[in-house]
Amino acid sequence: MAGTKITGFHFLKSDIINRLDKPRGSTKFWTYLIVGLLIIGGLPIIMELYKYSPSGNNSDSIKLAVFTFFAATVGSSSLRLMLNDENSPIRMLGIFGLTLCAVITFSLVKNLGSIVGYWSIFACAITMLLSILWWWICNGDDPIFDEQFTDHAATGGDDIDRQLPGNLNEFEG
Repeated sequence: MAGTKITGFHFLKSDIINRLDKPRGSTKFWTYLIVGLLIIGGLPIIMELYKYSPSGNNSDSIKLAVFTFFAATVGSSSLRLMLNDENSPIRMLGIFGLTLCAVITFSLVKNLGSIVGYWSIFACAITMLLSILWWWICNGDDPIFDEQFTDHAATGGDDIDRQLPGNLNEFEG
C-alpha cells in the first residue's frame, strides 16, 4: 500500500523480533553469551555462592552480586542502543532500558535486606533472566556475530584457476 506509514512501535516490534531470531544459530553468539556473559560476567555471583554458608543465613551478598550483574548487563546494553546512530526508535528503547534499569536496581538494592525467603530467589531469578534477555535484544543484530562460510576459503576463493600475484623468478632452490 503506497500511503502506509510505519510507526516507531511497528519498527521496534519487527526489529526486536529480528534481534531475537537472528543469532540463534550463531556459534559466536552462544560462545559469547555463555563464556563472556554468564561465566565471566557471573563470576562475582559464583564467588559469593562459593563463600555462602547456609548456617550464617545471610544471603545479602549473593543478592547484591545478582543485582549488580543485572545493572551492569542491562545498563551497558542499553547504553549501546543509545549510541546507535542509525535510527531514533532504537535510541529510545535504550533510554527506556537504562531508566528501567536504574529504577529496578536502586529499588532492589535499597530494599536488599527486606527481600527474604522465596521472594529473594524469585527476584534474583527474574533479574538474571531479564538481564540476559535484554542483552540478547541489544546485541542480537551485532555484525560481529554474523557467520558466513565459503567452501573455497582455504584455496583463496571461488576462482582457483586465476593467476596469483607475485613471481618466483629470483627463487633459488
